[in-house]
Amino acid sequence: MIERKWIKIAVIAVIVMILLLVFRRSRRREKLENGKCGETQEQIDGKCYEKCRAGFSPRGLNCYELCKEGETSEGLTCTNTKTKEPRLVLSYERGEIKPSSKEFNNFPPAECENGFQQFGTACMEKCKEGFVQTSFFCAESCPDAIQDRGLYCTTAEKSTLKKTYIPKFVFSKNADVANVMICMEGYARQTDSALCVQNCPAQHVIDGALCVEQCKADETDLNTRCLKGQTMRDKSIVPVNISEVPIKT
Repeated sequence: MIERKWIKIAVIAVIVMILLLVFRRSRRREKLENGKCGETQEQIDGKCYEKCRAGFSPRGLNCYELCKEGETSEGLTCTNTKTKEPRLVLSYERGEIKPSSKEFNNFPPAECENGFQQFGTACMEKCKEGFVQTSFFCAESCPDAIQDRGLYCTTAEKSTLKKTYIPKFVFSKNADVANVMICMEGYARQTDSALCVQNCPAQHVIDGALCVEQCKADETDLNTRCLKGQTMRDKSIVPVNISEVPIKT
């Protein structure tokens, strides 16, 4: 009788362990499905961003190149220990992880004209030659032999901001636009567009599809950076926020 009792206890313990394992796995899957960050991502201010690539170190939303063997790190430069020649480190800004295309395409099919493709419930004009779609905007392709770092084209010497633009957005041909509403506060509707674009934050100006920080009066503008004396810093450069023009149903 005692042996049977312990066998029952052991069986119950195994069942409980299995149930706990299944529960933990389901919770982990639920966490990922509910928009939480995955294992290859990290959370910053409640949003998910890809972890930095190998050979790069995170600093906020930016990833900075680690100096190679035979170099010493001095701020944003790597100095060759033999020749004493410095070079600027490569850097790139991590983009926010958006919903997967599978999730994003769960919207009802939109009827788009030639040259347009569905984006949400609206139709987005396809990017012109030399530009590729990056989220909701079009960004230029980097020339051959120049590295593509998201919003930048980079060489060993410098990093240049890509040219970007917001393509035309129109309502789907099967959309009922009888009750088009105004954009939410802080957003402005583009002319004859199905898109609302948010105003850039203070000390920023819109450049194509990006909000670019302006250097201060005592700083020198170096495209993606601001220089004051011997101190160089990266500009704040982020894509503008958008929303579709709301329609009252």
